[in-house]
Amino acid sequence: MSLTIEQSVPEDEGEYTIRAINDKGVASSSAEVLVHIEAPVFVSQLEDTVVEMGETATFKCNVTGIPRPMLVWYIEDEPVVDGPQFETSFVDNVATLEIKDIKDDQPMFITCKAENVAGEARSSAELIVEGIFV
Repeated sequence: MSLTIEQSVPEDEGEYTIRAINDKGVASSSAEVLVHIEAPVFVSQLEDTVVEMGETATFKCNVTGIPRPMLVWYIEDEPVVDGPQFETSFVDNVATLEIKDIKDDQPMFITCKAENVAGEARSSAELIVEGIFV
């Protein structure tokens, strides 16, 4: 017999007991379950990035948390959706956003939000685009 608690939360903490009963008697075993959680923390923050028109901008940060945080990237408070221009990844605690073939010369504020059951954290930076202006 086994008991699995998927995506445990602090309310799952406590003593769990199993009992086996048959015509010979009763046997039981107990165990204390502790749930370890940590709110997301940005170990390294996003940094302002300068690129030229038409280039790819890459933003990286290192974020930890237990359970592993869910990430949402924002450009000017609008959620980023993966597609031809945007690519996101989260591997080995490194969160990455690539913005490809930049055509807009206006500065943009980029934010990465990390969230789990213990809380949330944000890191932000500015994208500055340089180019030839007539």
